[in-house]
Amino acid sequence: EVLGEIFLLLLLQRFKTKSREELRKMIAELTPLHETRAGKELLEEGIERGHAKGVADLVRRMLAKGRTPAEIAELTDLSVAEITRLLAQERD
Repeated sequence: EVLGEIFLLLLLQRFKTKSREELRKMIAELTPLHETRAGKELLEEGIERGHAKGVADLVRRMLAKGRTPAEIAELTDLSVAEITRLLAQERD
């Protein structure tokens, strides 16, 4: 609700000749974000980041259970170099 009001105030600054009601109607007619190209790209980026975080968490748990980088590479289809890179990123 607060963000909606902020957005409306920004639009009022941009469209100085429009009333609040006209702007509310404009907003209501906008294409939903998840149906836009930018929205789909943002969603895909979020999925990729989530997947990468999940893989990093899995590698960390496997190491904690005593698996070697070579074993993890075999089980996850990652290379030993990728596993080493993930571990280095976790330390940074």
